[in-house]
Amino acid sequence: MKKLLMIVATIVVTFYAPNLASADTPISIDSATAFTEIYDPPTNVNYIFAVRYNLPQSIWYNHLEDITGCTTTTGTSTIKCTYPDTLNSTLLTIGIYDNSGTTYGSKYTEPLTVIGDTLTGLNVDDLPDGKTLQELSDDGSKICIDSLSTHVGIHCADIVISTQAVVDVEDTYKARMTKYLQDQIIDIELDTNLPTETLITNTGKVTGSGVYITRRVSPKLQQVIPELFAVGVLDIFGTPVPFSTPVLAGDLLSEANTGTYTSSIYLAGDQVAKQYFGMSGYLFWGFLFIMMSLITGSGMYLLSGSNFMGATIGFVTPLIAGVFLAPQILTQIAAGLFVLMIGLVIFISRKMPN
Repeated sequence: MKKLLMIVATIVVTFYAPNLASADTPISIDSATAFTEIYDPPTNVNYIFAVRYNLPQSIWYNHLEDITGCTTTTGTSTIKCTYPDTLNSTLLTIGIYDNSGTTYGSKYTEPLTVIGDTLTGLNVDDLPDGKTLQELSDDGSKICIDSLSTHVGIHCADIVISTQAVVDVEDTYKARMTKYLQDQIIDIELDTNLPTETLITNTGKVTGSGVYITRRVSPKLQQVIPELFAVGVLDIFGTPVPFSTPVLAGDLLSEANTGTYTSSIYLAGDQVAKQYFGMSGYLFWGFLFIMMSLITGSGMYLLSGSNFMGATIGFVTPLIAGVFLAPQILTQIAAGLFVLMIGLVIFISRKMPN
């Protein structure tokens, strides 16, 4: 029996754990630099923690969802995968931890899904325990990469507040972010042996290939620092003003942040929203549930021929479910239900005999 258990354990470690026998370190986190005032208020991204780390592709490539371009070679060979941003989202997380190595909660943690020598960012609207950025840096809080399904431990870097970038340039956090990204992307280009001007031009402009890295730091940097990019994006609509959060929405949001409703599906959607759409996970899920309501409402009406069934069962049910996954849309849903009730009253009154 013992031999059988040992064989099973060996198989599990072989197939599901990273190749830790390699001479490379499975995880290294080089720096964690804090920025604020990147986006003009009102915004839900008041703080950005830019993180330089390395998950060697020669160790982690076999955990990608898409291993296109990866070649099976010895541990000393360089592997450059076509899709390094498809790491299984159940393996690693990155987040803000206190000085004892304990996470501040799911609100300050998200999956890490990109391997290689690169940058990522944590975008948050407030800081843990009501601390200031200086207090967070002084009390030994860290940015850590932690493992969920692997056995590579926790790796951390102290939080350092960004400093003045160039002496003869006005000292703003946007100027600091510009210089930080220029320096880090140049280093990544050199350290990964990429051809010159692959990620950044000789004049310090981030190229189309380099944009993928800056978007991981924060999705809308092209809009607020267009001069950093070879091709910038102007924010012609400005920063949307967020709705105020009512008490019930706040309670639901608090429960979601403490993990009651957090799941791998929600975290994956949150990451997709930030990475590709530049919006919060709550807003993304809100749009998704509204679209589901329109589709199910129309489908229920077509199947039953009843306006009442289409409006109440088909349209309302997905919205109610959406409140628990995206509490911030509670106000909009309530307004929509109010309009729906008015329409229902008008419909019923017209059907009543004179």
